[in-house]
Amino acid sequence: MEHSENPLETQTVPPRWHFMAGVLVVLAGAVAFGISLWVELASYRPNIRLVVPGSHEIELDESGTWTVYYEYESVVEDLVFSSNRTLAGLLVGISRVGDAEHLELTQVLERESYEKGEFAGGSILTFEAPQPGMYRVTGAYPGNFQTGDSIVLAIGRPGLLARCSAWSYSCWPAC
Repeated sequence: MEHSENPLETQTVPPRWHFMAGVLVVLAGAVAFGISLWVELASYRPNIRLVVPGSHEIELDESGTWTVYYEYESVVEDLVFSSNRTLAGLLVGISRVGDAEHLELTQVLERESYEKGEFAGGSILTFEAPQPGMYRVTGAYPGNFQTGDSIVLAIGRPGLLARCSAWSYSCWPAC
């Protein structure tokens, strides 16, 4: 029997373990992605809640973009808040503690709402925190005008999960 130099005539089949190793790598990647997504979904929601009108000092653990949400259904310190879905007239200011200059607040153009357990609300503003640290958040009505009820503002990081099916999101009407 002669040995041929033509590679087409001497094809070899890779061992079965090559195929199995490839399948295992793909499955491991899918499992890692699933676990990562699950952790993000479970932790995604605004994690700082403030009752306004009023002024509060908060600690932001990271610099970068943050979102202010109006929560018309919320719980703060075992108190249940339920308010109108429409927010009218509230003025919000944010500054670093010890600095009189207010951060620039940008109105959210494409507002999104969420409903998760006892929390329901929607994004209203974004801001850039120049560095981690203590910030003062103030919410007030013009001319000390009071609507009668306190409301809840929540602050959290904007997330890639804003359109995930674990949350019920829809376009939020303008305030």
